[in-house]
Amino acid sequence: MHHQYSIFHTYEGKMIFSRFPIPDSRFPIPDSRFPIPDSRFPKIQKLLTS
Repeated sequence: MHHQYSIFHTYEGKMIFSRFPIPDSRFPIPDSRFPIPDSRFPKIQKLLTS
């Protein structure tokens, strides 16, 4: 499991940026298909690794 430092510096983080344009690094994303709580969004990691 990745450390909880800036996830956007990880491979998963780059995948997130390539799929969802995050303007302010804020969640939920307006153009998102699912609501993302203001947590460390482990669900996105699960979606990318599934």
